[in-house]
This record gives sequence, structure tokens and C-alpha cells, in this order.
Amino acid sequence: MTVHHVKLGTTPLNEQVRQGVNMPGNMSAGRGGADPRTPPSPAPLTDAECAWLEKLEKAVDEFWNELTEWERRFMEELLERFRRHGDRTRISPKQWDIVTRISEKIV
Repeated sequence: MTVHHVKLGTTPLNEQVRQGVNMPGNMSAGRGGADPRTPPSPAPLTDAECAWLEKLEKAVDEFWNELTEWERRFMEELLERFRRHGDRTRISPKQWDIVTRISEKIV
């Protein structure tokens, strides 16, 4: 039987992992680090987006019973963040997709 010895930590990737380079949670390079897998933060809301959320808030109250329990919780949490932070509220593209689906249902 032949035993092959492998010296660990000699490949560039292993060396980077050992040093924590470009690893999630490595905040030495600032917010999100230099990790290209970290998506940028969504931009602040535009005036039109704020107006739409205000209109949607009124529609949610009116059509509350037509929403599923999950949609109600989602909208409650989103609208609460919007009331607190206004145009600084961050909404991801996936969240906008959900908002659009709910909007089509009630507006």
C-alpha cells in the first residue's frame, strides 16, 4: 500500500482561507469586505416609491381580509420600517417583487 503525503495549506485558495481573505464576515475592508459575493445595499427610496408605499398602506387596511397571514406579516413589517425610516428604508429587489404581487392583488 502506498501512502501519499499531502502538505495542507499550500494552494493559494487554502492560504487565502487560512488568512481570512475575502471571506464572509471579514470586515477589515469595510462594510461587506472585498467579497464580490456580497451584493450592494439597495438604494434609498425614490419619491415615487414612497408615494406607492403610502398608497399601498391605505389599500392594505381596506383589503386586509383578502391577504394571507404571511402577506399580512410581510406588509406589517415592511410598512413599520417605512414609517420609521421613510425614504431611507431599504427594500431588496426580491422584496419589491413581493410588494408588486401584493399590490396587484389589492390595488
